[in-house]
Amino acid sequence: MAKPGWYNDRENAEIARWFDGENWTEHVVRKADWQGRPAPPPVAGLVLPADLDAAGSVERDQSRGGRRPAARRSMLAALVAAAVLSGALVSVRLLGGNSNENGVVSVSSSRTSSATSNQASVQIPRGSVAGDGELRLARAAIPSALPPSVAPVGEALTVTLTGTTLLGEATIEFHPRPFDPHGLYVVVWQDPEGGWRWLPTTVDVARRTVAATTNHFSIGFLAKINVPRWAKERAEAIKNVVTSRSGVTQPRCGDENALRNAGVTVSSDSGDSVKWCSGLENKRNILRIANNRRTYTQITYPASWSLIDSGKLGVSVDALVRSTSGWLDGVSAPRGMTVREVSGGDTITLAMPANPSAAVVAEPSVTAWFLEAINLGFEVWSGVGGAAKSELGERGSTAFSRLIADVATADPNKGWSKALAACTKAAGGLTGDSLDVSTSKALLKFAWDCIPRMVAADVGQSGIAFWGLGVVLSAVGAAVGAVLTAAHLILTGIREIWDSVASLGGNSSSIYNIRIRSRMALSTPIACGDLTFTSQTEDGASDILVTGLSCELAADFIRRVARSHNFYSGPRSFTYEGFSCTEKLVDNGLPAGLYRCVDGERTVSWKKT
Repeated sequence: MAKPGWYNDRENAEIARWFDGENWTEHVVRKADWQGRPAPPPVAGLVLPADLDAAGSVERDQSRGGRRPAARRSMLAALVAAAVLSGALVSVRLLGGNSNENGVVSVSSSRTSSATSNQASVQIPRGSVAGDGELRLARAAIPSALPPSVAPVGEALTVTLTGTTLLGEATIEFHPRPFDPHGLYVVVWQDPEGGWRWLPTTVDVARRTVAATTNHFSIGFLAKINVPRWAKERAEAIKNVVTSRSGVTQPRCGDENALRNAGVTVSSDSGDSVKWCSGLENKRNILRIANNRRTYTQITYPASWSLIDSGKLGVSVDALVRSTSGWLDGVSAPRGMTVREVSGGDTITLAMPANPSAAVVAEPSVTAWFLEAINLGFEVWSGVGGAAKSELGERGSTAFSRLIADVATADPNKGWSKALAACTKAAGGLTGDSLDVSTSKALLKFAWDCIPRMVAADVGQSGIAFWGLGVVLSAVGAAVGAVLTAAHLILTGIREIWDSVASLGGNSSSIYNIRIRSRMALSTPIACGDLTFTSQTEDGASDILVTGLSCELAADFIRRVARSHNFYSGPRSFTYEGFSCTEKLVDNGLPAGLYRCVDGERTVSWKKT
C-alpha cells in the first residue's frame, strides 16, 4: 500500500490529490501552485501501487542501492510528498489564500482569487470584489425541488463570499467524472429569488471541464439536459393533440329558426370534428363553425362570403403561401373559394348572402399540419427557455401568436415572415396538397428544423438583453434541437400518430361537409365557367350546368370527382358524396366523358376532356 502523499488526480491532470495511506481524500491542490517550490523530504521506503501515478515518482535502483529518476515515468512532475501527523489538519496553498478540503480562500480586490473543492473550482478576477474577504466552497446535497428538465451530475456546490461584495463576474468550473463529450451540460444556479436559472455555460471537451459565469454566489450544480424525458413528454403531448378533441362548446347563432323559415336548410356529415350553427344574427345570415380538433383545420368557403370573426390564431392560406416565398405554391384555394386555417378549439363566423347555396368543407391539410408542427416546436422552445428561467421562455410562449400576426399582414419584411421565408426557401418547394403519412413526417421534421433559426431571428430583433444572452441562447437552442430530434425519432415509430395526422381520427372522416341550400336557388339552372385540373389546358371540365347549388360548390365537387374517379377504367355508374353519377364516353376526335350527378333536386353535369 502506498504511503500518504500527493498523487496525480486520475480524472484531472491539472491537480494533485492527497492519498492518506488507505483512501483518496477530498484534499486537492493545483499542481501549478507547487512548481518551483522545494519538495519536502521524501517518505522513506515509498512504493507506489501500479494503479497510482505519483505527482513525482521514483524507481529504486537495486544495483546501486540508491534512487534514480524513473525513466518510464519521465513525463510526470517531480515528487511532492508530505508527512502527515496523526489528526493534523491538512491545508494547501491556492491562488490568493489558504484552502481546506471545502475550499476556503481569502480574497482581495488586488489579486485574482481561486478556490478548489473536490468537484469544482471558483475564480474571482482581480478587481471583482469590493475589498478583503473570504470565499468558501462547500459540498451540498442536491435540492429536492428541481425542474424535471435537467438531471444533476454529482453533488451540489454552495459558494459563499463573506466580508466583501462581488462586483463583477466569477467563473465556476466543474470537472464531471466521467466526462461525456456529447452531453448537453448546463450549470443550474439558484437566483436571488430562490428560483433556478441556467448560467451562461461553456464546455471544454479538450480539458473535460464545464465552466459558467455568475454575478452572484449561492447554491448550484452541474446537470445534463434531460433530453430523453423532454422528448418522451413532447411525443406523448403531440400524440394527445393529434388523436383527441378540444372539447369546444356547441356554438349558438342568434335566431336559428328564422333562417329555416326563410327556406334555407343546412345539413352536414356526421361526426364531431367540427361543431356548427346557422341563423339570423344582427340582421345577417350567419354560419358559425367551431373547430373541435386540437390541431389546425382548413375551412373552405365561397369567396363571396365575408368573414366576421376569424378566431384567435386563424390565417388565410394565401397569406401563408406568400410568407413562405412560394414554398407552399402547390397549395391553393379552388377558384371562387377562400381557404382559412383555424386553430384547435377556435371558432369562425361567416356572413352568408340572402339566398345561400354552397358547401363549406372542414378538413386536415398540408398547411394546417405545417402550422401545427411549428406551433408544437415553439412549445418545446418555450418549455426549455422557461426551464432556463430566462426571458427566452416568455418570448417563446408568445412566439406562435406573433408569427401568425406577422403572416396575416403578408408583409415579407416582417421579422417572422422574413425568417420563415428564408427557412422555407432553403428547403425547396413543396408540391401537391395531399396530407399523407410521408408528407406528414417530412413537414414535421422540416418545421422543427426551422425553429432554432426562426427564434434566433426573433430574439435578434426583439431588443431582449440580459446577462449572458448569447451563451444561454446557444444552450437553449442546442437543447431544443436535441429534444425535437429525439421526439421526432420516437414519433416516427408510432404509426397511430401518422394515420391520425392524415385523417385526424375521431368519430368522423377526415373531410367534414356542411351543405347550405336555399329554396329559391333549387329550381334555377346555372351555367358555370370552364375548369382546368392541371397546367395542361386540355385537362379540365367544360359545359358545366348546375341546379340547386352554386358554381363555386359545383367546381369544388367536380374537382373532387376528378381526383377520385378513373376517367378511363372507372365504372360508368357510381355514387359520390350522396350523388348518383353516370359517365358516358364520347369521341369526337378527342376522347371525352359526359358526367351527370344527381342528389334529389341538386344536379351537376359537365364534360371532361
